[in-house]
Amino acid sequence: MYGYSLSTFETVLIETPARAATSCIVTPPVRPARPIRPSLSSARCPCATAWQTARPPGCAAPRARIVHRCMTSGSGLWRCSGTGIDVARRRRDAGGMTTEEIAREVRAEQQVAVVCGRMTTEQLPGFLGGAFSEVMATVAAQGRHVAGMPFGRYVPVGDGTFDVEAGFPVDAPVVAQGRVAPSTLPGGPAVSVVHRGSYDTVGAAYELLLRSVSEAGAEPAGAPWESYLDEPGVPEPRTEVVLPYADRAAGA
Repeated sequence: MYGYSLSTFETVLIETPARAATSCIVTPPVRPARPIRPSLSSARCPCATAWQTARPPGCAAPRARIVHRCMTSGSGLWRCSGTGIDVARRRRDAGGMTTEEIAREVRAEQQVAVVCGRMTTEQLPGFLGGAFSEVMATVAAQGRHVAGMPFGRYVPVGDGTFDVEAGFPVDAPVVAQGRVAPSTLPGGPAVSVVHRGSYDTVGAAYELLLRSVSEAGAEPAGAPWESYLDEPGVPEPRTEVVLPYADRAAGA
């Protein structure tokens, strides 16, 4: 999650139920460098080119044009046609190239293979490249297959450090090997948004999801994550951000 103030992250952490001690699911106070991804087919090969980093850590003020494929209510909020709930305030930037689209769905639990670590922002570029490379090699060596786009989850732990979980969805659980371990992306209700454009503005997607969940009378039910959907060199790359949620009454 990037582009948030630290106070926003602290609020999310307070409202989000704690995970098991063995998990390192996390959410960062600043945006780490964006890895350049090989094609999905090459990602299945243990000899695939290791992920590289293309952008130094940093954060810029988020600006985004929001598009929602639902109807608007009289209040000016976007209303989900499936639930009838106002989910996000309509925003437009006539000169902006960034597009975000909100979706609500019930997701199935997804098996993933990941590498976890705790580090500072400056250490992220080297970590992500090695983590994705290790995961790809381990998945192939164990006869498994990548079953989705690469993703990362980040959570601050104080003193300028945060925990990171980075990896790929897989078609079957992997066996822990070296730094690579099995994990899951949780199932259940979630809101998601596809951010198009600069990674410096992807923080707007997290803000949009938090606001839509709150306005629907719900709350975050786990750490969000982001998946990288496009090949290197795409002028306006897509990043999908997913936030699990639960009704406040259900969580009470």
